[in-house]
Amino acid sequence: MMRLLDIAERAGCRLNIDIAGNWLCEIVLRSPGLLKINADELKASFGIEKGDLCSMEEFRLIHSIEDLVITDGKNGSVWLCAQEKLQAFSTVIRSEFAVGSGDSFFAGLLYGQKKGMSNRESLRLATACGAANTLSYGASQFGLCDVERTIDEVVVREIES
Repeated sequence: MMRLLDIAERAGCRLNIDIAGNWLCEIVLRSPGLLKINADELKASFGIEKGDLCSMEEFRLIHSIEDLVITDGKNGSVWLCAQEKLQAFSTVIRSEFAVGSGDSFFAGLLYGQKKGMSNRESLRLATACGAANTLSYGASQFGLCDVERTIDEVVVREIES
């Protein structure tokens, strides 16, 4: 894994990471451009409690992470970067089935960034993708119509400092 990161970094690639477990602590030391992590992983690997925005921001700065996105299931997500701090959540919880929702969220986030959307728009799309995933049994078994169905239920707002 680390060898692949070496190759990517030498090629000038921005590291956009969504990983858990043993690799997470090593990869954070590489100062990824984007780190998407769920709140439980953040607590288990780094001891940072859910909702502790000060510690999350300190973690981002210490590790020189440009964009830190923390997901917390139906409680939504936060995006911390130098320019802004955002929170997003869906106002409607349609299902308890969430397997694959983090991956769907990450795919939506990367797609939004690739298409030149703002952080706010990318986070809204990512949240809609995560919510759309819950509509059907099976990881990432949704289509554009499902994203369109859920996106108007997503709220994105600035986090008060």
